[in-house]
Amino acid sequence: MEEKRTAIPMITHYICDHCGKGNMLPTGVKVISHIAEPRNQHQCQACGSVVGFVGKLYPIITYE
Repeated sequence: MEEKRTAIPMITHYICDHCGKGNMLPTGVKVISHIAEPRNQHQCQACGSVVGFVGKLYPIITYE
């Protein structure tokens, strides 16, 4: 049986650790190393800083 319920979408952004202003967005590049876990590369919209996150692609959408 189907049952409908209201869900509130929540968007989690990652703010740049370098400049503290821009959102980090995925570049589409997955960095793979034999030393560490694969990382999803993200770049800051404001300053261009590049970082990798293990297992996460921002923004993340969840529902409450």
